[in-house]
Amino acid sequence: MRVSKFPKLSGLGLNVTRTIWFEGMWFPFVAVAGPDTVFESVSGQQAFHLWKADFSNMHRKISSQCCLFLKFLTVDAKGQKMSFKNGMPSWEDLRLFLAVANEGGLIGAAAVSASSPPTLSRRMRHLEDNLGIQLFERHQTGYSLTQHGRELLVKVQEMETHSKSIQTWRAQLDQRPVVRITAGSWTSVFLAQHLEEITGGATAPRIEFLSGASFLNVSRREADIAIRNKISEQQGIAKTRIGPVSFGIYGSSTYCRSNPSSQSEDRYENCDWVILSAVGATGTSSSWLRQRIGDSARLVCDTPHAVLEAVANGAGLCVLPRFVGEQEPRLQACCAEIDCLRHTQWLVTHDETGTLPHVRKTAQKIVKLFAHHQDLFG
Repeated sequence: MRVSKFPKLSGLGLNVTRTIWFEGMWFPFVAVAGPDTVFESVSGQQAFHLWKADFSNMHRKISSQCCLFLKFLTVDAKGQKMSFKNGMPSWEDLRLFLAVANEGGLIGAAAVSASSPPTLSRRMRHLEDNLGIQLFERHQTGYSLTQHGRELLVKVQEMETHSKSIQTWRAQLDQRPVVRITAGSWTSVFLAQHLEEITGGATAPRIEFLSGASFLNVSRREADIAIRNKISEQQGIAKTRIGPVSFGIYGSSTYCRSNPSSQSEDRYENCDWVILSAVGATGTSSSWLRQRIGDSARLVCDTPHAVLEAVANGAGLCVLPRFVGEQEPRLQACCAEIDCLRHTQWLVTHDETGTLPHVRKTAQKIVKLFAHHQDLFG
């Protein structure tokens, strides 16, 4: 940084007695303080906006007093007017700069950037004005980079590398929407077994089954579709009846032959039972069975699948939905349908998310699926 006389500015109607060489350019220096002011030249043809700037805020403290600078006008060492905006260049300008730098001129850059040579020329001038530095030496044969241009090129090449990595990452993401379905464990299994009937096609949404002991809340958008055995009374919820679900008592063929009581009402006292734990239980069937057998269960499992496997391998009897028990070849029914456990299932969606195309179409396919397999549920 150095201070010098600069008489060429006197013709602008400004009382500038000296200038400051800062970051490669001359700046007019006026040692006055006060609010933003507009100074007008003698001819009245130009107006220069000056503003107060404290150099200490720029981490280069020149003076303890405030200084005023030309907002849109600086001068180079030859006394020529230069734009000095110091704005943040756009990535589009930097991308075009990279094309011009790599191709060594406007014609080649136009071919690879889909921009015309006049547009490129204008954007490069804008970029230079924006940065306040000269990036190119312009010749009849093309463009060559200045030292500042070569330094910027290295940085922009690094940016391009990161940009391409982001594009690659984004392209690898699965862009299909996700439909989150919450249901009981066995209903989720049934839906998974018939996945093609509720999705199908390369552009079909991805499905997330959210099953377990606690149902997620559709009204709080924890799931997109819920299958319930009770009607929700919440506001903003749409409900569609999808049919009944019935239950029965099942055991393996080997166990039932060895335990004749499995075919009569004596089964509750004389047979072994496999039940769900209180944590794993999701419906009324578990509490219904506990009322009849008390705490005498031979085996308590925390998942429905564990119950099924244990019973299929001869551990005892259990209560299952009929659409599960009737489809399992290792099991046989020990009684007719248990009437008091029969209930209606409902498909529930939120009024807003339920109108999204991927949610609406999936919900319609689920309703159709249950209707098609109603003989298993009724």
